[in-house]
Amino acid sequence: MKALLAAGLLLCATAAPVLGSQADCQADLDLLRAALGDAFAPDDANPFAALEPVSEDGRCVLRDLAVQMPDGAAPGMLEAQEISWRATWPDEAPGGVPQSLVLDVSGARMVPQLRDMADMAYQMRLTAELSSTDLHLDYAIDPAAKRLVLSSLDVAQTGGNRLALSGTVENFDLAALTAQPPQLDKVMQFRLTDLDLRLRNAGLFESMAMLWLSAIQPQFGDTPEAAVDNVKAWLTEQIGAMPDYLVTQDSRVAMAAMVATLPHPEGVMHLKLSTENGIAGQDVMPAFLLGRPTWAMLEQPLAGVRLSADWQPPEACDCDADW
Repeated sequence: MKALLAAGLLLCATAAPVLGSQADCQADLDLLRAALGDAFAPDDANPFAALEPVSEDGRCVLRDLAVQMPDGAAPGMLEAQEISWRATWPDEAPGGVPQSLVLDVSGARMVPQLRDMADMAYQMRLTAELSSTDLHLDYAIDPAAKRLVLSSLDVAQTGGNRLALSGTVENFDLAALTAQPPQLDKVMQFRLTDLDLRLRNAGLFESMAMLWLSAIQPQFGDTPEAAVDNVKAWLTEQIGAMPDYLVTQDSRVAMAAMVATLPHPEGVMHLKLSTENGIAGQDVMPAFLLGRPTWAMLEQPLAGVRLSADWQPPEACDCDADW
């Protein structure tokens, strides 16, 4: 995942508002060197100096990428078999973000590097080479309609973890989102109208235990085991209390079945959210400001919202074929 984020940073940094709708691949890299060369390179070295993108069928392509991570980050080398992109640009691009982007990253990995520990570094490289990440991103922003359409965000790891996400956000204001600091009053007006999330866990949830455990312990228990057990009980209770206007009984059963597998939720979870008028942060925030909200408190802001869920454990599906 670190390799994925770094690869995403690499491509997002090419998002410069001076570019036209026809991507100039070398200009992208020149801007990248100017913007991030000092930040990424130790001393006077420039890790982007040798990058030579090519233009193929209207897309910019980098192959056999190997970039040293900057000072301040964990020592390592970002590697990727191929990164390709196609972007269009508005006259002004807030935050240097393209108006539309199709991005593909294949074979991305982060290879740790240890100075003066050649044997350990070699062992860590062997382990890193067993796992890589592929990414496909396709989105478009319509500034006039104030709409963000995420057609696809698909992240797949060789170990079996995979995430696929699509959705639409109305009343979207990129300038408010990328402002420093973000204009939260406008961000809270972003209105999510639909969402489709499919997640296959094959160890990702467990590998992120440091993150989610800090959110539940000690609030739900003094030990990790107690916190997990108590969260499972609380989630099961909340799922059972979800109102009929929001979910069907089949969806309740699916979500409860997934919760029962924690902390090893191996399988595929599919969530689909549909709305009549969308849902915004400003709709639900008042209920949360009063403390832990009840479903009754959320009935009005969730009017017209529908959530469906499906859960397939490994023994119940051919998870690769069903994906």
